[in-house]
Amino acid sequence: MEAVLLINCIPGKEDEISQKLRTLPWVKVVYLVYGTYDIVVVIDVPTRDDLRTLVTKHIRGINGILSTTTLLVYEKYEGLSL
Repeated sequence: MEAVLLINCIPGKEDEISQKLRTLPWVKVVYLVYGTYDIVVVIDVPTRDDLRTLVTKHIRGINGILSTTTLLVYEKYEGLSL
């Protein structure tokens, strides 16, 4: 099950948080972005219970994270050219 996590964090903590995120299981990609959110994380977990545990116990517990929004992927298109 793939999901995208949108994270708001304390300004200046982006690099520290992204380093911690990259060490977590099931984290595939971490993006530092400009805009409404500060960090976008792509995760791929085996089950919804694993997703719940990863987000609530590991990611939300990282110092400096203010809020998260989780988007569940229901369909994915790869290899598209722009």
